[in-house]
Amino acid sequence: MTRQNGKVVVVAVFERTPEIDYNLMVRKGITLFGSWAWTPDEFFAALELISSGKVDRKKIISHQFPLDRAAEAYETQLKADDAVKVMIVP
Repeated sequence: MTRQNGKVVVVAVFERTPEIDYNLMVRKGITLFGSWAWTPDEFFAALELISSGKVDRKKIISHQFPLDRAAEAYETQLKADDAVKVMIVP
């Protein structure tokens, strides 16, 4: 979906390693950036809250969309008053 010589910024933590077609990235000249949106201390504090059971991460998911409704999922995530964590489920 990225245009020729486009840029992709990944802001996420994955439960399993994603499959990436590096040949496509090379052919299209795509630049891939990773972004960490929090400090390591904040990350480990969040992990502790989840692993201790103080926070149920499933309750944070406010919306789930199938892949064919990804555009709607992104629009929903922009509504900060309505959405906490929007998931796109393949």
